[in-house]
Amino acid sequence: MPAMNHAYRWGLLAALLGGTAVRAEGTPKIQFDRTSYDFGVTSLVESVTGTFTFQNTGDADLELEKPKPSCGCTVASFTSEKLRPGEKGELVFTIQLGTAAHQRLSKLITVSSNDPEHPVLQLGIMVQTKSVLTAEPPSINLGTLRLGAVTNATVMIRRNDGKKLTITKVEASSDLMAATAKPTGDGDPQAARLQVEFKATGLPRRFSEQIRLSTDDSVGAVLTVFVSARLLGDIELEPETLSWGMPDPTNWKDEDTEVILSRSIIITSRQTERPLLLRNVSCSRKEVEVKLVTLQKGQEYEIVATLPKRLTKTLEGTINFETNLPSLPKVEVPLTISVWTP
Repeated sequence: MPAMNHAYRWGLLAALLGGTAVRAEGTPKIQFDRTSYDFGVTSLVESVTGTFTFQNTGDADLELEKPKPSCGCTVASFTSEKLRPGEKGELVFTIQLGTAAHQRLSKLITVSSNDPEHPVLQLGIMVQTKSVLTAEPPSINLGTLRLGAVTNATVMIRRNDGKKLTITKVEASSDLMAATAKPTGDGDPQAARLQVEFKATGLPRRFSEQIRLSTDDSVGAVLTVFVSARLLGDIELEPETLSWGMPDPTNWKDEDTEVILSRSIIITSRQTERPLLLRNVSCSRKEVEVKLVTLQKGQEYEIVATLPKRLTKTLEGTINFETNLPSLPKVEVPLTISVWTP
């Protein structure tokens, strides 16, 4: 009997120690000061930045995964991804607003942690933008232009809040455009004239770029004027850039996906003075094999780009060839093959 009591006492002690050990591990708990953030109405800003504050109110270390915004216009990060009991942390986020005239945005940031009661939380962000600048016309369509052509366009910029318009910066996203802001000439302090000069150079293609304007009291660009055109030359490319995608072979099963290893570019002559000839077709990336196929001699050709095997990472380069045309002796077609990850 005494031996049994001795064993019982040791078993009871072990159970108590085991329970103590379990309790010593504790439980992390995440608590935010708020789960929604409303910026209200804002203007003359290109982006907004805010902070969510939170605390580990549990009795074990809180471990956080990287925050996941609901869209690519939002960037978020923690000041620390591990908090001891009682410690406080911050989630700092920035939303790129763009330059749309009026918009109401609602964004989410998903927060995952080792808190067993709230393993996933969603934080809401709201912001409404109101533009005080307008453009007339709001965009420029230059239509169809032959390569080598030079053309001009004018856009009237107006400020609508009663304050003086002072444009401090004009940025064109392409070197084919030169843009300057000038006074209207009638003494109106709330208006300016945006003068745009466009030079059609490079490859035949569809052109879509933008001009961004900043003022003396704005934070970043606050107005965007889009410029589009169709540039025609002695040849036409279809498509104008070569791009496609495929899954990462280390994370996707072959039987679950369709993998494309080959794509083509069709080159068609748009001039009648001489037959079109292509030569010296190559690719800047050794992973890609290229072959020239004659569809209609002197008129239409096909360049076939092929991957001998699947890629494991995204690839960028150019497809290159030469022609017998003085206007386009050498041509480089942008190439992108993206590798998706789950």
